[in-house]
Amino acid sequence: MILFSRDGDAISFNDESSPHSHATGGTKVCINGQVNRALSVEWFYKLLALFPDIPGELKSARIIAGFNKLPTESRNSIWRSLRRVQIHIVDARWFYRVIAMRRPGFIELESKGSHYIQAADFAAGIASDIYASHKLTGVVERFEYVTFNGERVSLSDAEEHVRKEKAE
Repeated sequence: MILFSRDGDAISFNDESSPHSHATGGTKVCINGQVNRALSVEWFYKLLALFPDIPGELKSARIIAGFNKLPTESRNSIWRSLRRVQIHIVDARWFYRVIAMRRPGFIELESKGSHYIQAADFAAGIASDIYASHKLTGVVERFEYVTFNGERVSLSDAEEHVRKEKAE
């Protein structure tokens, strides 16, 4: 999905991923990565370089596995720019996703047609993997800008959400 400015130039590129609900205690969430054209996607090209033998579009699961196997120094190098991708998490029980995606300015395209959309997919997949194992707090610790159900969350907000979720 691409968000356009008034002049028709794409300003950000979005794609989504969702962790398996068995890893999130049965809660279904949608995780959307938003890549801004003005920011570096060097991290994306570093991840692509891990799979030179795979033609066509790479899927997040392969990228996550390759990323997690990298030496710590290489992962940290990628995180320096990957952390600037905006991550939006929506609890699907709130039906928020349908409303959010109907805003003017959004169009849907195949991700294989744009490296920016593929980068958003990779970022969403990595955030989804983190969410599955470390919940909202893990995602907020890794990415600079994270929203949950439309509201930007801080680490303390995320910790409070996890405490409430455990109490339910």
